[in-house]
Amino acid sequence: MPAHLRSPHVALCALAGLVFACGARSAVDGDPDAGAVPTDAAPSDAAAGDTGLDPDAAPACVTRSTPFVPVESGPLGQGVYPPDTLDRGPDGPAIDTAYGLDLLVGEGYPTVFTASAAWRYYGGCGELNGALQFTRVEVDGEAVTARLEGGTSLVLEVRAAGEATVVLRGTYSAPDTDQDACAEDFPPGSVTPVVERVRVRAIAPTAVEWLRPYACGDGPMKVVGGAFIDALVPAPVDAAGEPFYPVNAESGRWLRFDTEACAYGALAWPESPAGPGAPAGTQFPMGPARVTLTADVGAPLVAQVQAPGEIDAAEVVFAVAGFGGGPVPLTDGETLGDQGWGRTARRIFPSVLGLTSAGVPVCGAPPPEWFVFTAAPPEVCAPRPLATEGDIDPSVRYGLPGPYLGVSAYLVADGTCDLSLTAPAFAAGAGFEARLSATLLNVENMHDAP
Repeated sequence: MPAHLRSPHVALCALAGLVFACGARSAVDGDPDAGAVPTDAAPSDAAAGDTGLDPDAAPACVTRSTPFVPVESGPLGQGVYPPDTLDRGPDGPAIDTAYGLDLLVGEGYPTVFTASAAWRYYGGCGELNGALQFTRVEVDGEAVTARLEGGTSLVLEVRAAGEATVVLRGTYSAPDTDQDACAEDFPPGSVTPVVERVRVRAIAPTAVEWLRPYACGDGPMKVVGGAFIDALVPAPVDAAGEPFYPVNAESGRWLRFDTEACAYGALAWPESPAGPGAPAGTQFPMGPARVTLTADVGAPLVAQVQAPGEIDAAEVVFAVAGFGGGPVPLTDGETLGDQGWGRTARRIFPSVLGLTSAGVPVCGAPPPEWFVFTAAPPEVCAPRPLATEGDIDPSVRYGLPGPYLGVSAYLVADGTCDLSLTAPAFAAGAGFEARLSATLLNVENMHDAP
C-alpha cells in the first residue's frame, strides 16, 4: 500500500503545483494509468500562521461583542455524582456527601447563585424518593457567604476570589411505604441525618484555553469558508493553568468575547435554543478572511478562512451506505457482495473526511458546491438524488463516515461502478480528483434507498 494512503479504504490526494497524486487512481497529463509520486512542497508563510492577506488592502474590520450568558441557578453538585456514603453508626444510618462547585468571578458575571439539592440523592438502592430538608448551613472561608432558601436550596454570594467550605446539615425523610426500593436502608417513615460538604472555589480567570474540534489540530487555525463550528469556545483557566467549569455561566460560553472579522464578510452567531445572545456556534465568512476571537483575558485566537483555491489536499472515502448498520468503505478494484449483504442500503456516498492547506488541517465541513460527483456506467450505478431526506440528516440516517455532500449513486444492477469526486477550484485551479472502481454483486438484496 502506498505510504501516502492513510487506510486501504481512503483515497488521499495531495496536490503540489500542477501535479497531484491520488491513492485510488490518478490522472496526470491525461494518462489515467500514470502513478504520480507525492511531492514535498517547501514550507509556506501560511503554514507558519501567516494568513496571506494584506491587512492594508483588506476592507475595514467589523467588531461584534458577543453577550455573556449568565446562569443564576442550577442543581447543587452539577456534573458531579459522587457516591453517597451511608454511615451506619451506633445511632443509626447517616448520609454524608462531599463534592466541589466552581464560580466564575469577574465584571458582568453573576455574584449570586442559587443551587437546588432536592433532585440528586442516590443510594445503593437507586434514587431516594423521600423528602430532603436542610436546617442549618455553616461556612468556613471568606470567598462566599451562604444562606438557606426553602429548606432545599443554597444561595451563595461571592465576596472575593478564593475558596470556602460550605457544610449543609439536615434530614432525609423516607416515604411511608414499604414498597419503596430503598426501604431496606431507609425504613418507611424513618428520618436520617444528612451532611453535605461543598468545596466552593470562586475563581477569577487568568487565561483562556480555546477549545476547538479535534479535526482542527493544535497549530495555526484554518477554517473552511462558510463553515459552522459549534465547538469553538473559550474555557477559563485558573492560576494553576487548569481549565475549570463554573456553574454561574452557560456551559461552553463561559467568557464574554469580541469578534473581529476582516475582509469579505462578517462573523455570524446563530441563536441557540437558550435564546438571543446565546450563540450555538460560529459561522465563518465565505471568502478569504482573518478572524480574531478575543476573550476577556489571555491571548486571542486567530483563524484564517480558506477559499477553495487554498486547499491542497483532501481525504476522501466512498462507502456503501448503512441501513441500521455501519457503512461499508470501498477499496479500489475490490469485489463485494458475493456472499450477500447485511444492513446496508442500495447507495454509495462520497465523503470528505479532511482537508489541508499547506500541510495544516482545515476545520469545518466543505460545502457541497465545491465538488462534482460522477458515477458510471448508468446501467450499473448512476447519480440520483434521494427521494426524500426527511427530518434526519442523511449522514446520520445512513451512518456516513463524513458530512453529507448532497450527492450519492443509486446501485441499479450488479456490476463494476466507476466513481469520481472532483474539486475543480482546489490548488489554485489545478484541481483535485479522487477516483475508485468497485464491483458490487447481489445489490437486489440491499435495503432500497430510492
